[in-house]
Amino acid sequence: MKNLDTSQAVEIVECMYSVNFATGNTIIREGEMGSVVYVMEGECRS
Repeated sequence: MKNLDTSQAVEIVECMYSVNFATGNTIIREGEMGSVVYVMEGECRS
């Protein structure tokens, strides 16, 4: 995101939304194709 101008960064942030995952749920699996970027807060383990 360091190469984005302010308006581009704001546009991305405005599209973000919160998702909660229960303990034990798999969020991402290494090697799988995906189209989502996660910004995480809290603790995760592999």
